[in-house]
Amino acid sequence: MEIFHECIEKRKTKCYIYTRVSTAIQVDGYSLDAQKDKLREYAEFQDMEIVGEYSDEGHSGKNIKGHQEFMRMLNDIEDGIDSPKENGKLLYLSLLQ
Repeated sequence: MEIFHECIEKRKTKCYIYTRVSTAIQVDGYSLDAQKDKLREYAEFQDMEIVGEYSDEGHSGKNIKGHQEFMRMLNDIEDGIDSPKENGKLLYLSLLQ
């Protein structure tokens, strides 16, 4: 009698990282690189695969007008670039002052 073991490969959740600062002071005070580092650490801790990173500098968070990288990210998600739509996450760090 043979016993078959089915190996199920655990697929990592794929994620996109989006960072933003709204003013030049914030660009200097809490850098995009620092935000990316925190989000990369979180993704690694959650065993996620980062498939894209996007950043906008000097834009208000009140609306998405002028947020070219945010719009590019949404287009990439919609087009299914690098990540199936049903298995993806968006990571962002929210800073309140």
